[in-house]
Amino acid sequence: MPVDLVFIRHGRSEGNEAREQSKQGDNSAYTERFRARLNREWRLTDLGIAQAQAAGAFIREQISPTFSRYYTSEYLRARETAAHLRLPEARWVQDILLRERSWGRADFVMPESERYERFSAELAARREDPCYWRPPEGESLAEVCLRVQRVLHTLERDCPGGSCVLATHEDVMWAARFLVERLTQEQWRELCSRTTRATRSTTGRSCTTRAAIPRPASAPAGSSGCAPPARGPRLAQGADGAASSRRASRTRTSSVRWRRRSASFRGRRSSLTVRAPTARRR
Repeated sequence: MPVDLVFIRHGRSEGNEAREQSKQGDNSAYTERFRARLNREWRLTDLGIAQAQAAGAFIREQISPTFSRYYTSEYLRARETAAHLRLPEARWVQDILLRERSWGRADFVMPESERYERFSAELAARREDPCYWRPPEGESLAEVCLRVQRVLHTLERDCPGGSCVLATHEDVMWAARFLVERLTQEQWRELCSRTTRATRSTTGRSCTTRAAIPRPASAPAGSSGCAPPARGPRLAQGADGAASSRRASRTRTSSVRWRRRSASFRGRRSSLTVRAPTARRR
C-alpha cells in the first residue's frame, strides 16, 4: 500500500446548493434545464472552488506538495476540485471506479419534496438496513465497497511505498473507511450518527469528524476481532471541508490521510486517527 493516501471530497456543487435550498422549501433552482442535466455534469459553485483551494493549501503545507499518483472521479465536480487543489506537477488520471454512488431513480435531480413523495417507502427502508439498502435501480453501500476495494488493490500493486491523492465523493470515502478500518455495521452506524450530529450542530457551513471508532471490550488489540493489531496505516478523517480545523468554518471538502505507523485510538479536533489491520504473516 502507499505510505500516504489522501482522499478529497469535492467542494460544494450546483447539486449540493439546489438540494440545500430545497430542504428550506425553495425549489427555484430545479428549473427544467437543471433537471435535464446529468448528475455527473454538476459543476462547483464559487464556494466549492474556494473550498477546494483551501483544501489544496492545507495539503501542500501540512501533508506534501507532490504525490506519486493522482486520481480523480470522472464526474465534473470532482475533476474541478482536483484542478483547484493546485498541486504542482499533478497529472490527474480519471478512474471510473471513483464515481459517485448511483441513486438510480431516486437521484437528487428533483426537489426534496418530490423525491420523498415518490420514494417515501424506499427511503424509509434505508433506516432499517443502511449498508445493504439499495435505492431504486441504484447502488447499495456494500456494492460501492466492492469497487473501492478494487481501487485499493490497484494502489497496492501500482504504488507500493509511494503517496497517492484521490478526488472523489462522500460515499466512496465512507466505503474506504469501512474497508480499511474493518468496521462492523454497528460501528459504521454509530460513526455515521455521530457525524450527522456534528454536522447539525454547526451553522451548516462545515463540520468536523471527531468520533473515535469504539473497540469491542472482548477483543484485545491484535486479536482476530474488530480491534486492529499494533501496526498498520493511520487514517485521519478531516472536516467535510478543508482538512484543517482553522479552515473548518468556511470549507467542506473532505480528506482522509493514511500513514503507516503505530498509533492508538484517539480523537482530535479536526481528525480521527485509528489503527487499521495489516495482513497476517503465515
